[in-house]
Amino acid sequence: MNRLSLAPPLALSLVAAAATAAHAQAVPPPPPPPSGDPVLSSSGYPLALVDRPLVLPSGMLEVDGHFWIPTNDGIDLFDVVTMTLAGRYSTGTVEPFAGLELLLIQPDGGGGETLWRMFAGARAPVGPGAARATVSRFSPTEGYSTLTFDGRFEYKQKLGANLAVVAEGGAFLSLLSLDFGGMTDSGNAFGLVGRGTGQVQVAPTAAIQGGLELQIPISSSDNVTTDTVTVLVGEGLYALDKLDIFARLEISIAGDSDTTAFLVGVLARPL
Repeated sequence: MNRLSLAPPLALSLVAAAATAAHAQAVPPPPPPPSGDPVLSSSGYPLALVDRPLVLPSGMLEVDGHFWIPTNDGIDLFDVVTMTLAGRYSTGTVEPFAGLELLLIQPDGGGGETLWRMFAGARAPVGPGAARATVSRFSPTEGYSTLTFDGRFEYKQKLGANLAVVAEGGAFLSLLSLDFGGMTDSGNAFGLVGRGTGQVQVAPTAAIQGGLELQIPISSSDNVTTDTVTVLVGEGLYALDKLDIFARLEISIAGDSDTTAFLVGVLARPL
């Protein structure tokens, strides 16, 4: 029996005030905001990462566009490059999101599919945090695919003027299938996932964050080989009113293998 390997989706997820004078006589400017109030963009969204909520304000759209550039023992830097395009929109009560990942560069004869990954889901405020459900399809090569259902609860707490923490936990179910060269096979895996991240605001519009994510398999079919996946993340973000620029480093460790990936991209909020 051909053995299938669980390939967890890895991610990244992108995205007016006016002053008027009513008379010829100059109107004095408003007093400055009290100390500690968040600095807002022209759309009213906080520029500081530590002040941002998990769910966007009602009516806001955020678009994510970034490149993923991995390297490991078998892949040199820029041998593989993917591009992710995603968006999320808040209605106030629910925040649907969707996106796709395209394989732009691969080694000669790599045989990878152009459309690597598709995903969609929704996030909604629940109590002090937010619930998120995602379904994704990962198909790195023709004839092999993983369909994953992921549910999580997210919570964010601001600990100080320039410090916040984000925690999330949940579970996933992956359905794997193989249809290649006349061979067909299928399998499944179920596991738990948890993530913790610290955010530090180093300037009014610049922040860094870092954290750890664990994907822990609980059960799987006999023909599926699974490993605990550990992902270490570090990121820097710079805010420009309705546009963020970010760079991220991800180190993924699964069994005896590890992959280091660099991500660069933007988050735009046109609405």
